[in-house]
Amino acid sequence: KYHKEMTEMKKISLLLISITTIASSQLRVGLDFGGGVKQNFLGIMEIEQNSKQGFTVGYEKTLSGIAGIGAEYVVTQVGDAEMKSSASFFGESVSDSETTSDKMFPNVLKVYGLARVPLGVPFLRGVVRAGMFVPLGSTDIEGESFKWGDVYKTGLTWGVGVRAKLPVFPFGAELLYQSMKLDSGSGIDLFGEGDDDDEGGMLFPNGDFTNFTLAVTYSF
Repeated sequence: KYHKEMTEMKKISLLLISITTIASSQLRVGLDFGGGVKQNFLGIMEIEQNSKQGFTVGYEKTLSGIAGIGAEYVVTQVGDAEMKSSASFFGESVSDSETTSDKMFPNVLKVYGLARVPLGVPFLRGVVRAGMFVPLGSTDIEGESFKWGDVYKTGLTWGVGVRAKLPVFPFGAELLYQSMKLDSGSGIDLFGEGDDDDEGGMLFPNGDFTNFTLAVTYSF
């Protein structure tokens, strides 16, 4: 009888732990927009490369009242990318814009810590995130294949925004401004004309990839 009672208590304990774990979890599905990288060369030329749109799927777990951890998979570019350039030579301004179907930005896996800070309104909280991202997948440009893990290093990512969720109701929404540092190291020439800017060719974009994310959340 004692052994049976201990077995039942273990089952109940495991059930309570499972319920607690599930109750403090959240799924996220979001749309990324306005993403891109701006680069300035010697104060003469500025190049801006933009992703038309992307999406993200993630999971978060609250570890205490306001703090937690999360992970998400991000597809940074769905459809075309746009490149704008502007330069000033001897007082004259020159600008250009072109659209490409080549995938210019890596898909990434983000792992981060987060805090949800009360804003004084019952259903609103500020959100702060910081962590790391790992580039994933590959792309084909001009007939040549590149693995994103070979192009970009693992880097830092952060985000700030606001979350809206009514009590009891499981669905919520988040609007975040996010950034991740894209660094290809010595640079990779897309057209095989050199390894750096001095030797010509076009490099994968380096710099802060910033975007807005509008996500629907489901707590369970």
